[in-house]
Order: sequence, then C-alpha cells, then structure tokens
Amino acid sequence: MGEQARPADLDSAPIGKLASTYWPRLRRLHLSGDRRLGQDNHTPVIAVFSVMPKLRSFIFLSAPKEETQRDLLWPPDGAIWNFSLPHLEQLQMSYPDPKDRFFSSLPQSLQKLSLRCLLRHHLHNYDHERQVMDENGWRSSIPTSSELLMVLENLPSEDMGELEIEYIEDGGDEKLLRSLSRLFPALTALTLLRYRRRGETHVAVERIAQNLSTLSQLCI
Repeated sequence: MGEQARPADLDSAPIGKLASTYWPRLRRLHLSGDRRLGQDNHTPVIAVFSVMPKLRSFIFLSAPKEETQRDLLWPPDGAIWNFSLPHLEQLQMSYPDPKDRFFSSLPQSLQKLSLRCLLRHHLHNYDHERQVMDENGWRSSIPTSSELLMVLENLPSEDMGELEIEYIEDGGDEKLLRSLSRLFPALTALTLLRYRRRGETHVAVERIAQNLSTLSQLCI
C-alpha cells in the first residue's frame, strides 16, 4: 500500500488484517460505511494505528446508529493499545462520543479537525433520505452540545487552526461556544452546524455571535 489509501468500506474493510501488517509509508487512511455489516466488526479500529507511524490524515465516517451504538475507535473496555501518531495533522470523524478514549491520545500535531455527521442531520427532514436511513436501520446519533464539549476538552488544542462541528443544542450550548476560544486559541477557521432541539423555534443569533466573539484569530 502506498502513501495514500483509497476510501475503504467499513462493511468490508479487514481491520484485523490491516492491524497485523506494517504500513511504514501510509499517510492517508479513509474508512466509511456500516461496520455492523462486516465480518471483522469486533476488532477495534484503534488497533491499526500502531502499524501506521507516518499517518497524516485519518477519515472515519461510520453509518449513523442509535446514540448508544456509536462506533468508538477506542472503546472503554479496559484494553491497552500502544500507538503514536506524531505526524497526524487532519482528522475527520462522524458521531464523536465522549466515551471514546481515542480523543485523549491525539498528538499536538493535529491542525484540522472535523466532527460531523456522515449524512448531514438536516437531511432527516427529507422523505427520500429518511427512507434510505430507515431501510438501512440507521438513526442519527448526532452529539449534543454537552457531549461535544466533553470530546473537545480532551483534545490537544494549542495549534488547532481549523474546526468543524455538527451538533444538536441542549442546556450546555452557551458553555460550548464560550469554551472554543479557551480550548483553541489559534483557531482561524470555524464551521458550525448547530441544530435546535425539537420544538424549539427561536434562534438566538446575537447571543451565539457574542459567545463566539472571543475567537480573535478567526479569518472572515
């Protein structure tokens, strides 16, 4: 395998085989799909990182499931994995979970982070997209603002320049937005996809802007 790997489907990607082979030149890994459909769906994805020392970009877009069924790269099962990703610069993940120990192990080299939905959450409002999700047994496991803050607080932050987050608001919305400048003082680009709670109609645009006003390095 060369420096870049083609996008691999999680329903067929042999995670165990990937983890048992050394990839000294691999710099980019892209995994997407539904792990439940694969035969190798019990090997944690965290296992592959110990054999990919030069990895610079990792994209992991798993299919949406119920909140209790998010795909964790490093489950809280007590297992110990020794790995180092000293060159990782870009990470894109769907449906992040604060129970995932992977986030607290990321290196200071991380510069670009995207925590988003595989299918944008608003697509659930459209008949065709909702039908496709129902046929595949998919449900949105979008994180709340409180969950997302717990994830972000575990990340290296000093050199983070670009951040994309997608979440649904809860009582911790203002705390999340106010924390961004403290957690990521060097942030120059922010993509914010914020969804209201069911039944909520008011959008506090001015308050949101005020909470983000302390991000002094943002380029508009």
